[in-house]
Amino acid sequence: MDETLKILAKQLAEEEQRIKDDMAQGRAEEYAQYMHACGIVRGFQIAQGLIGTLIQNIQEDDDE
Repeated sequence: MDETLKILAKQLAEEEQRIKDDMAQGRAEEYAQYMHACGIVRGFQIAQGLIGTLIQNIQEDDDE
């Protein structure tokens, strides 16, 4: 399960980077689009943090 979660976290990071690249290239034509993209990036960051915590908890449980 650890490996599956790591793959998911990597995929989220890749998608986050794609959106950041789009933002850096000025693809958001309106402020609302920019704010929407910021929200998506924040959501990816939260999800990656939760996955990291879950992986850590699983590893600690395995050590016991």
